[in-house]
Amino acid sequence: MENKLSDHSKRFLNQYERQHKEPDNPSWDEIEREVDFENFQPDVHVSEQLSPDEQETLQLAKEFVVDVSKVFQEESRRLLAEYYNSDSPFGQKIIEFIKDKGFDVPKFSVFDQEQARDFLKNLGYEVHEFEDDNLLLTFQLPKPLAKFWWKGNDLREAKKTAGSTRLWGNFYFKLMPIVHQRWDQMHYDEQLFFYRVNMAGIHDEQEYYYLWEISNRPLPGYKRVSEWQ
Repeated sequence: MENKLSDHSKRFLNQYERQHKEPDNPSWDEIEREVDFENFQPDVHVSEQLSPDEQETLQLAKEFVVDVSKVFQEESRRLLAEYYNSDSPFGQKIIEFIKDKGFDVPKFSVFDQEQARDFLKNLGYEVHEFEDDNLLLTFQLPKPLAKFWWKGNDLREAKKTAGSTRLWGNFYFKLMPIVHQRWDQMHYDEQLFFYRVNMAGIHDEQEYYYLWEISNRPLPGYKRVSEWQ
């Protein structure tokens, strides 16, 4: 007969484990977090040793990337399944192709200032003056969302035509709040500060949707605002 623990015993054991857990015996939450960090790392472009402030900013950026990427992927797959189960023009092979190619996860890159200047110059940003110890964080939508994000926002309309690119507009409007809410929360908690480099409405389907100068501290004149476009 199975010996079941009472709720009190379970709580006691959980508390004991938390208090006596050895450093080399991580919890399931810690293991899951470590796996997430392995799966959702940004591309990091650093040419020199980072200062303590830059190191902290980089670590906060990685946490932001992991949090956004994980939820973005989960919601992307939920939307794909919902669409497929609702007389979707997509076949199962198309959905698996999107998953296999990583087209359900955004791409992030972090640059130190030296690398960032070269990157921005190649994009046509001839002059951008960084504050000391700040980094550049780029965000790009996954393909084909990066190309068709503006194509409408009505799932019912998208279903009318097989293969309609209007589907991606609907996905865009459902997925982007994941980025905005985490971005805004880190601002609110004063953990990581984002300063927009590209103007609202200016995007590059090959390279970026957002360009941010990021910092672990607010700059003079800082005001918390939401810039979602």
